[in-house]
Amino acid sequence: MTRRVRLVVVAEDRQTEMFLRQVLYGLGFALRDLRFVTAPKAKQAADQWVLAMHGVEAKRLRANAHAQPNTGMVTCIDADHHTVDERHAQLDRTMAFIRGPKERMAWLVPKQNIETWLRALDGQPADEATDYKQRGRDPMPCSEAAAAFLRLEPGQHVSLPSLHTARTEIGRVES
Repeated sequence: MTRRVRLVVVAEDRQTEMFLRQVLYGLGFALRDLRFVTAPKAKQAADQWVLAMHGVEAKRLRANAHAQPNTGMVTCIDADHHTVDERHAQLDRTMAFIRGPKERMAWLVPKQNIETWLRALDGQPADEATDYKQRGRDPMPCSEAAAAFLRLEPGQHVSLPSLHTARTEIGRVES
């Protein structure tokens, strides 16, 4: 019998958490297999909070890997004014170790923010230079966007390079 994989998910905001829930459910993860760590609203800069929690959770995961080999993590942080590669490098630096090619660790970095991906996945025009965040509004449903994300084939050309990178990254945690 195969032991199921459990993930910790570090998310920058509630909208990102909702999207990742739908994506991970679509990959076959159950609610009991997921632990979400989402930035508290308006306490501090969410990206700095994610970087700090990412480091903590990655170190915890690595320290317990021998006892809990079927664990992994997904971290999603908005690129904001950074490039996707810069955010990946920031995430790598917070861990104090190098992510191995077989480790179940995925870094998802929407360029500008998650709303950019949601627009594109819903078939609306979107580019990675425009900020589509709807500040002060409740998160929008995103099950259709998550389903569209999962229909993307790793390596398939998509209009948003950050979305292409993310689809490849999420494959690291698929069981």
